[in-house]
Amino acid sequence: MNTPDPLAEIAACNDQALNTLTRSLTHSQGRFSLILARCNYTCLRSQILLGQRLAG
Repeated sequence: MNTPDPLAEIAACNDQALNTLTRSLTHSQGRFSLILARCNYTCLRSQILLGQRLAG
């Protein structure tokens, strides 16, 4: 029986949310858009910001 890895599921959800945020920011270039994002974990926030800097 395969039991799903909870950490892998969390990482997949985080990646999906980050992709959605990135797409929203990309599509709003040059127009006013109020986008709110929240990340409660300092370590995760740092990883996300670093990833965005490397991607952008």
